[in-house]
Amino acid sequence: MTIAIDPGKSGGIAYRDTDGSVHAVPMPDTVADLDRLLRVLVCPESVCFIEELPMYREKMNLRSTALIGISFLRTYGGGEGCIAAAR
Repeated sequence: MTIAIDPGKSGGIAYRDTDGSVHAVPMPDTVADLDRLLRVLVCPESVCFIEELPMYREKMNLRSTALIGISFLRTYGGGEGCIAAAR
């Protein structure tokens, strides 16, 4: 199974099942919900990908950048921890 995680408030999880079918679900609201979902999806053959936080700001102000970064990093770290725990 291949699992791709787009962290952040409007992110989601896409996965290709063992039969080749592709599914997508919105990012769970809490790390506990993310953990429950990944424990169902992750199996010994799973390959997981997590989008990394971009290191640029472009035309966003510092406050917006910080708020987006905090949300993104919280979900990113939570995803890494949940995947590690599910293995």
